[in-house]
Amino acid sequence: MKRLAIFSICAAALLQAGCSSVTGRLLADDPLVRSEAIEAVAKSGEKSKNKAVARLKKILKNKDSPDRARAAAAIEDLGPAAAGAIPELIAALNDADTDVADSADRALKRLDAATPALAAALITTDPALRSKVSQALIYKGAAAVPVLIKNFEKGKKELALWSAAVLGQMGPAAESAVPALARAAISNDPAVAGQASAALSAVGAPAGLWLAAALRSANPSSRAGASKVLSSMTPPPAEAAEALIGALEDADEKVRGQAAMALASYPPASYSSLPKNLAAALEKAAGGTDAAAGWAKTAIAKAAPAAPAPKANDTAALTAALRSPDQEARITAAAALGAMGPAAFEAVPDLWIAFKSKDCRQRSAAAGALIRINPRLKKYGALSRALDKVCPGKKARRQNLPGPAAPAPVKPAKAQPPSHP
Repeated sequence: MKRLAIFSICAAALLQAGCSSVTGRLLADDPLVRSEAIEAVAKSGEKSKNKAVARLKKILKNKDSPDRARAAAAIEDLGPAAAGAIPELIAALNDADTDVADSADRALKRLDAATPALAAALITTDPALRSKVSQALIYKGAAAVPVLIKNFEKGKKELALWSAAVLGQMGPAAESAVPALARAAISNDPAVAGQASAALSAVGAPAGLWLAAALRSANPSSRAGASKVLSSMTPPPAEAAEALIGALEDADEKVRGQAAMALASYPPASYSSLPKNLAAALEKAAGGTDAAAGWAKTAIAKAAPAAPAPKANDTAALTAALRSPDQEARITAAAALGAMGPAAFEAVPDLWIAFKSKDCRQRSAAAGALIRINPRLKKYGALSRALDKVCPGKKARRQNLPGPAAPAPVKPAKAQPPSHP
């Protein structure tokens, strides 16, 4: 404490000429005195440098010292000689004194030796500090990539998550991290896999080129892995799209299946940005007998141009929609026909066909429509059971079905009882 008091008095009194303490001169207000002191420390031996930094660290850590901001500024000015203060500088990033925090931020960004410690500090549970650490690493760009890659090898989920996030924010500068991110993108942990996939998308063209090369690798596992990675990147990078489509004809069945599954995983809006040979490639793959054929058929159905939505009271159009390859369209059409009540009686035969589906939601929608159109059909237990069954994503029960609250009974002129309720 006595030594600390002497340093503070030196700084406060600006004893530029008379104060013999190097620390006192490092804390002086006069820029010339500070500059001379910095130069003196830089020219001194390792022992003297460490001694000066140690004293400045003590002042920085003392929350009651009035010279903390000056100490932080002095450490910043020392440059590489301040490497011994890296832990204290990281802790100071979130300091309540903005002058201290700003000096710490600038010092860490300039200190190459701080990169490993900053990468390790991503594990902090303090969101504000982690944000500052992330920004410092992003500032370092490609120089920080190697240590961030090592974070994926430490077996710590949070460290992998935040490292992937930082690499993603670096964009193309994180090109050398693409292999590590690709491995993380097929991780068994969904959070890590999702963050790594997002980072690959943010890296952009370098990631696409790397994945395209992997799809042409002599190793089938590498080709299948690249296809799996691409399934989580929406839309797929243009640089890899051609290679992914080409993988539908791969000699390895697993690679073909992964490629087809990747293409089937994209939302309909993504298909317009893919190469024009996609349709022909999918049609060819759909003619096979392996798993790729099924995924190819799914992709074909999703890529088909959407038909104009039928009007709410257009029985013919809604009935036609019941035969759409798009399951959501069939479910929506059944609900709309049910809302029309008895007026949609012409759709009953097609609704019975829709009811025979194995899909719980479609069966429920068709059952509801049939009962709304002809309340007498309530007596068929199969309809009531389908209506009451809770399906994934189904919220409405029979009493909440759209349409007339109490449809009037009708006498269909030529209606025949269904042969298979």
